Amino acid sequence: MKTKTLFRTFHTGDTIALFPEIPADVRGHHCASYQAIGQHGAASPDLSHCTRPATPDEIAPLRAELERIGYTVAPVRRVSYAMHRARRAAAAPVPVPLIGDPGHAEAQAETVRRLTTRPAWKLTDCTRTA
Repeated sequence: MKTKTLFRTFHTGDTIALFPEIPADVRGHHCASYQAIGQHGAASPDLSHCTRPATPDEIAPLRAELERIGYTVAPVRRVSYAMHRARRAAAAPVPVPLIGDPGHAEAQAETVRRLTTRPAWKLTDCTRTA
């Protein structure tokens, strides 16, 4: 499966890869990211105020590193609203019913169903290349 990836460069020259469809928090406000130094982390999907688009020469080493660790990179030029929606849907919070609330048993069963069926984002989900 290809991972949509946005490459940006900071004024210091460091390049960051943003994965706009992969949530890095439970609400999907931040996306997963990767840098050569620091590696995986959370980042704002809108880093345009402190970065610029990365050039092909800046992208090449980071893309090679990502592919070496198992990502199949699909570069994108900008983050679309559909990518924001996909990230937030993947991270949709599961409601926690309170004991004693009307319909508690049904709500608890629904929570268990959602927790056991929603996709988990892990590095192991990426296609490995030897």
